[in-house]
Amino acid sequence: MTDIENLRTELKKIKSYPSELEEVDCGISGVGFFPGARGLWNDNDETLSNKPVMILGHDFGAKKDYSRSVENRQENMQALTWKNLQIMLDDYNIDKADCFFTNCIMGIRIDGISAIGESPAFRNEEFLHDCKELLIKQINAQRPKLILSLGLHTIKFISTLLPNSSELSKVKSFKKLDHIGLAAIPKIEFEEIPNYTTNLVFITHPTYRHLNIGHRNLNNLRGVSFEKYLIDQFCKY
Repeated sequence: MTDIENLRTELKKIKSYPSELEEVDCGISGVGFFPGARGLWNDNDETLSNKPVMILGHDFGAKKDYSRSVENRQENMQALTWKNLQIMLDDYNIDKADCFFTNCIMGIRIDGISAIGESPAFRNEEFLHDCKELLIKQINAQRPKLILSLGLHTIKFISTLLPNSSELSKVKSFKKLDHIGLAAIPKIEFEEIPNYTTNLVFITHPTYRHLNIGHRNLNNLRGVSFEKYLIDQFCKY
C-alpha cells in the first residue's frame, strides 16, 4: 500500500468522534488538507516519506466547505487560508510539492457548528487522545525535517506531545510565545518515534495573518522577516 493508503487505514480505526464532528476520508481528489484530502500538492501523489515539510493546521473546518471542495475537486484556493498560505510558503522559500498538509484534529465540524474557534475535540478526551496517536503515526510515516505549526490552537495540542512543555502549554498569544523563546524548537523528539528528531516552528495562521504577523518580533526582526528568520536559521531542511 502507498503511504496515503496506510494513513487512511489508520484514520478509519478512530471510532471516538464526538457528536459535533463527522468522519471524512480524503473525499477531495485534489489539493486540500488531510483528512479532507490527501494533503499533497501534486495530483495522484501518494507518498509522504519524501516530503521534508509538514504543514500542521488545527482542524479541517465546516462540513459545508468540505462538501463544496469535494464538488470542486480541491479546496478553495482563494479562501484566506490557502491564498495566504501560498504567499507565506513563497515568502519562506518552501516548495508546496515538498509539503504534507494535515491537521491536528480529524473529521469536519457538522452543519450548525461554527468553523471559527477551538475545535469541539478539545472537550472530548478520548477523541483527542486518538487524534494525538494518529498525528504521531503521520509524523512517523513522513519523518519530516521541519514541522510548521499554523496558529495558536495547534500550540495547545502539540504541547501535550512534547516533554517538558509546561511553559508552552500556557501560551495564549504569539507575543508571549516569542517572549519566552519558544517560537522555534530545534531537534525535538517524540517518545513514540525512536531515533528521530525534527524541527518545529510556530507561525501565524494564514487566515489571521493580517492580525498577528505584526506582533511577531525578535530584536530588530519583525513580521514576515521574523518568521523567515526562524525557518532559515533554526530549521533548515
